[in-house]
Amino acid sequence: MAHRIYIYNVNLRTKETYPTYLAEWNYEIPILMLPLFSAHVRSKGSQLYANKEDGIARLRYFYALLADRYQLHYKKSYYEPVNSMFEFLEALPFDTFQIDGRDVFTMNEEKDTEQAKDWVADIKMKAALYEQAVDEQRLDPLNGLLQESGYDSFLETLQTDWIDYGLGLWEEEVLKGAGAEVFEEGEKQGLKNAKGEIIVSAIYDEIFEFNEQGIAVVERDGLYGYIHANGSELVSCQFKDAYDARHINGNNYAEVEVSGKRGVLHIDTKQLSIPAIYDELDWIAYGFLNARQGDGHILLSAEGRVIISDPAAEPFMYDYNKLFYSRQKGTIKRKYYLIDGQYLGTFLEGSLEPLANRYFWIKPNKLQPKIAVIKPDGNILDDGIDRIIVLDGYRSIAYLKNKRWQIYSLEQGVFRLMDSLIDRVGIDSIQQQRKDIFVVGCSQGQGIYDAHRGEWLLEPATDHQKIEHCFLDFMRLHSPQGMRYFDTKLNFCSELYDYICSPFHYPAPEAISGELLLLFKGEKLFRLDMQRNIVEIPETEFGYLYTERYQLQGRDQSYFVQFYQAWTKRKGDGYEQYFDNDTLLEKGKKLDAEGKVADAIRLLTIAADRGSADCQYFLGNIYTDVGYEGMDIAKGKFFYEQAMVQNHAQAWNNWAFLYATAHGVELDISKALKGYQQAVALGEPQAMSNLGNWYYEGAYVEQDHALALDYFKQAEKAGIPNDAQMAEIYYQKQDYANLLRYLKRDTANQFAAIYYGLLYDQGLKFKKDSKKAIHYFERANDYGVYESATARLLDYYKNDPTFRNQEKFVHWLGFAKTNELDIEPDLLQWDNQSEDSNASSSFFSKLFKKKK
Repeated sequence: MAHRIYIYNVNLRTKETYPTYLAEWNYEIPILMLPLFSAHVRSKGSQLYANKEDGIARLRYFYALLADRYQLHYKKSYYEPVNSMFEFLEALPFDTFQIDGRDVFTMNEEKDTEQAKDWVADIKMKAALYEQAVDEQRLDPLNGLLQESGYDSFLETLQTDWIDYGLGLWEEEVLKGAGAEVFEEGEKQGLKNAKGEIIVSAIYDEIFEFNEQGIAVVERDGLYGYIHANGSELVSCQFKDAYDARHINGNNYAEVEVSGKRGVLHIDTKQLSIPAIYDELDWIAYGFLNARQGDGHILLSAEGRVIISDPAAEPFMYDYNKLFYSRQKGTIKRKYYLIDGQYLGTFLEGSLEPLANRYFWIKPNKLQPKIAVIKPDGNILDDGIDRIIVLDGYRSIAYLKNKRWQIYSLEQGVFRLMDSLIDRVGIDSIQQQRKDIFVVGCSQGQGIYDAHRGEWLLEPATDHQKIEHCFLDFMRLHSPQGMRYFDTKLNFCSELYDYICSPFHYPAPEAISGELLLLFKGEKLFRLDMQRNIVEIPETEFGYLYTERYQLQGRDQSYFVQFYQAWTKRKGDGYEQYFDNDTLLEKGKKLDAEGKVADAIRLLTIAADRGSADCQYFLGNIYTDVGYEGMDIAKGKFFYEQAMVQNHAQAWNNWAFLYATAHGVELDISKALKGYQQAVALGEPQAMSNLGNWYYEGAYVEQDHALALDYFKQAEKAGIPNDAQMAEIYYQKQDYANLLRYLKRDTANQFAAIYYGLLYDQGLKFKKDSKKAIHYFERANDYGVYESATARLLDYYKNDPTFRNQEKFVHWLGFAKTNELDIEPDLLQWDNQSEDSNASSSFFSKLFKKKK
């Protein structure tokens, strides 16, 4: 069963409530809507309340940030639904939002009122992140919340079909009604607002359904007009018939009937945009209508423009390539027109494909075996084409006809390179970066041509054996002597290199550090940095780059591996001396994990001798590991102490552990305590956990649960939980609210059951409930052995009249005996009371026989 939350609009002072809920969501408030409920959010009982006016303001600030970030302000797909959503929210009659989450609260044992308080705290915490994002005008503070939502970006969230930029999150019927409610009085109908106030008297015979813009058809005395949900009469009842309003390009239109003829009413001006002279009107596409007079059909726009005046025997139809067409009797061809009515010609249905600048090309079909290109005026640019290159965003095309390539600018309407015999036109991934660029081969060789501008970016040359896209704006030029790169952004051709390839890592947009290309020359390796400077890569980076070699693909990876192997061969056995400390550490860790400990020690020692505290620490771990056959505690302690001089927190912790456990050294609690304290001061969470457990248990120090709790909280913030210990401390402190927080975290059922049992058994935090107490005590013993739980179970099954059960008593008596639990003697004997004593004795004797 899905668990839902419901949103209402209420007046807390008068107790008035909007007639229905505004939204119904799964489990939680959607990430786009949280700012709306962050203004003066508070709980009362199981319900949450938030200020409407301030919440809308906060939501507007957040949406403005989203629109800025994703450049949405002037996109109709964004502003239309968003404007409608805010109009709907601001028109709500009451000043408070109510959030009912009781359906979700049933998933938890905690009281609804406590869960409501926790939810308020959670909303406030998240709201602070939204405020930070708005203040800093960046979305980064919300990255964590975004990941939890399952979306990769807020844009993805906004553009999800059912969300519709936020409008789709609200109940459709509520949006349509905009708070208006039809009422009847006598045989007439009127309109009330959400407060129940009459805004339109009962004067109409019928008020029809409101559309998303809040406009409805009304009937009065057999005539029809239009009203708005706010009560205003938009058009008086004067038409013989009227149909639902349509919202087109920011205007409201509707088909109406006058004296038996049809026209279109511009509702906003109360004027007919299309005169009522037609026998039939039919909306066929966004803002266009078929208009029939007698047996002929013409095409009109809602504004009244005649798009196609040549009457057709059948209605016009819309093609989603922004074309209109009409069927022709006696032929399978169709008459095609541009969206402004320009006639193109007759073609098979579905054979036209759009190009830039209102050009089209005809796909081969059974009536026309080869490709043709149609100009905007309907004339043929060329036909008999064998192959055509059409690319998204390109304002140019290239096509092959009679074994000769042609390049044509659709925007300028001219052929390019007419004086050259083009024998090859190629495209590849450069089309994603630069538009209208082709690799062109002709008698002079290969070059790079910008067909839109009509100029060579790189003059053709026979030396260019191969030209291909390399990375981002860069092309790679192969020649007999090596490679060059061509920067299509700067129209710059580089000097000669042995090899050129893409970088190991794709640079972030607008990054100021990183690399664009890798350049190999002789025994040296260079990078082209983000400022397009050529920088030599030092040999100390070669080891790290080798670990990243899988970021390269195919031939690029193979070339780098060969370069690296040649470098190691030149350097000989000591080549690892050139590696940086981080690379030595990572390689050492990997070798250790593979069981090649000697090789790991060799590499780590190189960096340790240079003073790498991380490598010194890791060597300490290796030498103190009981699983290492060469374990040498003295050496391990020596390396820990080297790292400790550099304030290595983990080294301090592990050094303290040696003394705390007498692992290869004499037990020395003072040294262990000093080590743990120093590690904590340096921020080491494991040391915080270790000290927390010392003070929790009181083994080596005086027991201090307050201090233990402080250490546990520090460790928890760093990702090391001690939930069971913290639960026990809160139980002892009788802080049941915090206890419940930690019980919820026990998803593996390791410790929560015993506490739930105690709480229900003693009536602490929850109402006393013996049945639930028994359930949790038994569940606790399923996962562990609890003396207190067993004792209470024996007491219930022996002494409580409601739960007295001899068989279950015997079961838990056996459990106590098997686990050698210290149970009060009076609970170890079954009191026969009214039962047959012989039968009881026989029952027990079968279960507990004496050993012979």
